[in-house]
Amino acid sequence: MKIRTQLFLTNGGVLALLAIIAALMHQSTQSLISTSQWVTPTNKVIVSDNLLAKGMAKWSSRDMKLVRLTTYINR
Repeated sequence: MKIRTQLFLTNGGVLALLAIIAALMHQSTQSLISTSQWVTPTNKVIVSDNLLAKGMAKWSSRDMKLVRLTTYINR
């Protein structure tokens, strides 16, 4: 084989590998973007659930105080 042909084949192989790596990186980046779009709604749900739990705990403690007061008054 001539040197020119070997150079073209070698350079072509390197370019093919770079193209494959670029395609894999593009796919990985698109997957990362898709996954990151779920973060904000998920965080909103977590915050909402925490607020609900705090509110329920607050009402529960008020109810317990009311039950204790009622029990004390009814003695």
